[in-house]
Parts: sequence; C-alpha cells; structure tokens
Amino acid sequence: MPTVIKNNIVLFIAIVSFLIVKIPHLFLPFSWDEAWSYFPAIIELAKSGPSILPGKISIFFSKGHPLFFYFLNAVWIKIFSFETWVVRTLPLIFSIITIITLYFLGTKYFSKKTANYTVIIFSSQSLFLAQSTLLLPEVLLTLLLLLSFHFFLSNKLGYYAFFASLLVLTKETGLVFAFGFGLFIFIESLKNSWNRKVYKNLFIMTIPLVVFLIHLLLNFISYNTFFFNEHIDLIDLNFDNIRRVVKSSNAILFTMYGRNVISFVAIVSFLFLLFKRKPILNARILILMIFQIIMLLIFTSVNFYTYRYMLPAFPFFILLSVEIFNQTKIKHKLIHYSIVALMIIVPLFYSATKSGKGDKDLGYVQYLPMLKEMVLYCEQQEWDENIFATEFNMLVALRNPITDYLTKDEGYKTQQLPNLENANIVILDSTGEWKTIPENEKPNFKFVKRFERKDNWGEIYIRKQ
Repeated sequence: MPTVIKNNIVLFIAIVSFLIVKIPHLFLPFSWDEAWSYFPAIIELAKSGPSILPGKISIFFSKGHPLFFYFLNAVWIKIFSFETWVVRTLPLIFSIITIITLYFLGTKYFSKKTANYTVIIFSSQSLFLAQSTLLLPEVLLTLLLLLSFHFFLSNKLGYYAFFASLLVLTKETGLVFAFGFGLFIFIESLKNSWNRKVYKNLFIMTIPLVVFLIHLLLNFISYNTFFFNEHIDLIDLNFDNIRRVVKSSNAILFTMYGRNVISFVAIVSFLFLLFKRKPILNARILILMIFQIIMLLIFTSVNFYTYRYMLPAFPFFILLSVEIFNQTKIKHKLIHYSIVALMIIVPLFYSATKSGKGDKDLGYVQYLPMLKEMVLYCEQQEWDENIFATEFNMLVALRNPITDYLTKDEGYKTQQLPNLENANIVILDSTGEWKTIPENEKPNFKFVKRFERKDNWGEIYIRKQ
C-alpha cells in the first residue's frame, strides 16, 4: 500500500466509499434547476465561447449570476462532450477535492483525529451526497470557501484575495463570506494599534468586494440591470416568511437528517468544557467558523432561499462540532467511540433512507429513472402530435432533449397543469403538486398506465375520443 494512502487511510476509505455511492448517479438525467437553468446556460456559453464576462450570454440564461461556475463547466464540456456522465463528472471532481481540502484543514488546524471524524461525517451527509454530482454551484462554492478560509488563517492574504474573488464570482452568496472575512479582520484590528500593515491587510480584504462590484457594473453595461429582476421579485421580507426561512435554514443545518445528534454532542461538549473550566483551544478559528455560519444564516433569512444554499456552512458546522467534542478528551474509549459512531451512523441512516422530491437528499435517485421510463413509454406510443399537460420535472423532460430523457432530437408540445386547454395527454407524478386531474376535467380523461418506484409514482391519462 502506498505510504500516502497508508498515512491517510481514513480519507482514502471515505473517498472510495463516496465514489461507490456516487458513480452510478453520474448517469441520471437532469432535473429541477440544473435542467431548466444551469445546463442550458452552460451549453449556450460553450457555444458562444467560454467567458466569465457578463453579456456573453443572455441574462435569461445566466439569471444575472456571476459566470465562473458556468465558465468552468462550459470549458469542460467543450473539451470533452455534452454526455450526461461527462457533464456530471466535473461536479464529482469538485466534491472529491472538497473532501480532501476539509481533511487537510482538520489536520493542519486541529488534529488528525478531528480530520478523520470530520471527513467521514461530512461525506455521508444527505445534502452533500445529493449535490455532489448535480450541475449546481454549491459544491464549488463550498470548496472555494474552504480554500479562502485556509489562506485567511495562514495570513497569505494575496492567495486569499484570489480564491475569495473566485468565490464571489461563483455566486452572490460568496460575497457574504468575503464580507464576513473582512468584517472579522476589521473587528480584530480594533484591538490593536493601527499601523501600515493593518491598513494593507484591510485593503487586500476589500479586493473580492471590488471584484464583485466590477461584476455588477459589467452586468449593468450588458443588461441594463445589476441583478436579474425576476430573482429580486422572489425576495419576500414579510416577517412570517423570514421566520419560516430562519426556522428552515437552521433545521437543514443543525437538526434535519440526523444532524441533531451532531448538534447535541457539540452543545454538551461545550457545556462540559465550561463546567470543567477548561480553555477552548483554537478559539479564534472556531469563532471564525461560527461567525461565517451566522453570516450565512442572516443572509439566507432575507434572500430567496432553498435548502441547498446552506451547504457551504456544513464543513464549518461539522468541523467545529467534532473539534469541541475531541477537546473534552473522554478517557473511556468505549464512550468516546460510541459517541463518534452515533455522530456518523445516525446521519448516515437518514441519508440512506429518507428521500424527498427535491435536491436536498438522494430522493432523486429514485424518481428520475422512473420519469425517464415514463418518457420512453410516451415515445413508444408515438404520441408526437399530442399536447401534454404536466408539471415541472416532466415538463422539462418532455420538452428539452438536452435534459437526457428523450431518445429523439425533438421535444413534445407541453403546457403546465392545471392548464388542460387543447391537452390530449395528462401526466401526473409524485414530484409535482397535482396528485389528480382537476375535478371538472376528470370525466374527459381515461387512465392509461401507472409507474412506481419505491415511494414515487407517475400516472398517464389520455383524453377520451
């Protein structure tokens, strides 16, 4: 066995286990945001010539986002191919590098034990497992955040400015973290006498913010707007909505999918250290991680929100939880390893068994093959001249060949439920909101076929002659 593997055997096992789970998912078709937004935009950018400059593609493709994520994927598919498994391989590579980077950070700033526990726990989290082969920017955002975090702590601020600039050019959320690093060093500077070095450091910390402002300026020059207006319209500052988002974002990070066990261990460990009056080691690093988690939670509460937006906070939450637990130095090995086993096994159990209809867990592994089977059935019936009424996932599956459901080069005519005007065929499925045909239209349609896969189902109806 090579020495590098032998010395990092836990990391090696974590990556191999991760790949065993994820490689089959490379061949799944596209769904949700990747199907209707990201992949079409990446293809368009590849065709027009990969670039990170706004204006290269229509704002209706880019949605006003910075283009670094699009650029990397456009270059990738231009070099290799548009095949689904090839497209999904790049996010998988980002995911593996993220695991390795997290392990490196745990080893460098804490201990080998903390690094080992952290990578096992992190690589088995439902949200990370779900996102790790999807054509979405959150994994890349997480990786760049970890790299920025490392160079910030290493006081290599030139490298920090580079990676933090890439962070803000990946997605607007990156600006939150770049601002968080800048605010953190500003607060620290208040304790010291200000000198030339302090001013220099603060100037370097502003570079990612300036980069983002340049992006906004180029957006305005190209599109006559700073942001995509449809996204701005989705922001709801109503108090009830903010309260709902705060509750949801805290739940997805701290309690859902078995993560309540990790939170409980972290809280009890912290209280134990306080009770024993033991100093918290590496306090500055832990505080910085908590600070960035809080920054993301605050931003999320007032921004348009979906579950995957919390992924960049996962490494910090898990790393600091494991480190606080390890600082308790429980001498009884059985108790120590039993707690570690709970932190690993409980979330892993939920990752393997709990499935939804979005991209926050591996539920899509069940329903995407079923949707593809339904599309194949429609093709076999030669319903080319019919108009389909269905919902989001089946809509993009039937309409756009690039989503990898169709075997032919042209999509079907589709419209979204509950609109049934001129529709000949209705398709319902468990990922949509409509579970039955609207009552006033039921007599006009007859049942054709039902598809099932575990907890997911789909039904096809045809209009009576």
